This record gives sequence, C-alpha cells and structure tokens, in this order.
Amino acid sequence: MSSKTGKIWIAALCGIGVLFAAVGCASKEDRALYQRIHQRSPELRTLQQSEKIVFPGGEEDGTILLATYLPEEKSQGENFVIALYPEGSIPVGRFTLQGKAPTDLRKIRRSDLPPQLAGTIPPWFAVYRLRFPEVEGKRFILHVAGPGEASREIPFYKGPKYLVTKPKF
Repeated sequence: MSSKTGKIWIAALCGIGVLFAAVGCASKEDRALYQRIHQRSPELRTLQQSEKIVFPGGEEDGTILLATYLPEEKSQGENFVIALYPEGSIPVGRFTLQGKAPTDLRKIRRSDLPPQLAGTIPPWFAVYRLRFPEVEGKRFILHVAGPGEASREIPFYKGPKYLVTKPKF
C-alpha cells in the first residue's frame, strides 16, 4: 500500500469517527430537547391549534387576530378563544364555522383563559370565547370577515395537522 493510499484511509477513518461522535452528541441533545418538550405537551398541543392573522390597515393601524381551537372541550361543541387587537376592530359576530354562526359568544377576562394560553396572549388584546355547533369530519374552516372587505378562512383540524394532512400511501 502506498503512502498516499494510507493517508486517504486514515483521513476517511478520522472523518467517520468525527461523524459518529457528532451523531452521538446530537442524539443526546435531541433526547433532552424531546423530554423538555413533552413535559409541556398540553401547552404545545393547544398552541399547535393556534393561528395568527394580520389584516393590514394603514401604515400604523392594522388588526391582529389570534385564533385557538380547544379540542379538549369538544363535548360542548367546537370551542375557540379569539384574541383581537385593537379591541372592536372586527365585530365579533362576523365569525362562522363551516357557514354556521356561534351558539355562544362572550368576552372573557384574562383570568378565565385556559392555563396553557395565559402566557401566549399579550395583555392588550381583547379576548373572546366562541362556541359553535359540533362539526363532522377532521377538518373545518373558521371564516373571519375582517375590517372593510377583507376576509380570511383559517383551516383547523381535530387532530395534529401533520397526521390529518399527511397523504395516504
């Protein structure tokens, strides 16, 4: 074996050794991250069902809407927490789910927020709780008629998005 071939083999073995060391360290870090995430899984499950929409206004004025689906309260219909800034920018009665109006709509105090949402909604947002009749199927659309002529459709899922939207084999 020539010295050039030997150097190539040594470099290859060193490269493979470094690769295995990096993979081993990454897997330990991934495991710690995985454990930290799953300690907070109720909050994460709720936040996976949250969507943020910005309705542009002018240069300084716009409307921000945070919509969160609460699947754990499904027995009472389809429940949402809606946070708006600025307050009154969208009339709350302009929300529909699959074309149906809410059966219950009320403004709530920050102390009445589900615990997993308490730290995620800024204090200057007005917060509402909406309940719609139960919807069949795994996917449904929340329609928001925003300020002026603007409107948006927000898709929500009764399970994790990556499971519901993944194509079948």
